[in-house]
Amino acid sequence: MTYALRYRWWVVLLGVALASRPVHGVSVAVGHFLGPTMTTRLMAFTSATAILIFAILADGLAIAIGTWLHQRLPTQLLHVLASLPFLVFGLWILFDSALGRHSVAMTVATAAALMAAIAVVTYRSQTSRRRRMPAPSAEKSPDTA
Repeated sequence: MTYALRYRWWVVLLGVALASRPVHGVSVAVGHFLGPTMTTRLMAFTSATAILIFAILADGLAIAIGTWLHQRLPTQLLHVLASLPFLVFGLWILFDSALGRHSVAMTVATAAALMAAIAVVTYRSQTSRRRRMPAPSAEKSPDTA
């Protein structure tokens, strides 16, 4: 998000695209050769780990949407909301595919969605309350004159 605010959007997006090319190429090559040798459970753990790591990073369309949202929401709330889908999907794969705990995956996903909704509603209600409050008067009271 910091780079998207300092540099033009297309420069950041081009940098992300160029940097992700070799990363995705290596990932596909490794997956192609190692995939057949890995068990389904090991593949699920590997996928869950990768997605949880991506919860810390974001790229592409997120830059454009993040820049737009940055003008409307506080930075901390945006960071939480941006990482939440990666966190949910990573935990879903971990609990559902890797550990075979479908009910835990459902619970985690539902709890994360509820936390996001509560955060947004709380922020919006606090913002609307501040807007409705009258501004303090600049006039001096008759007692202090």
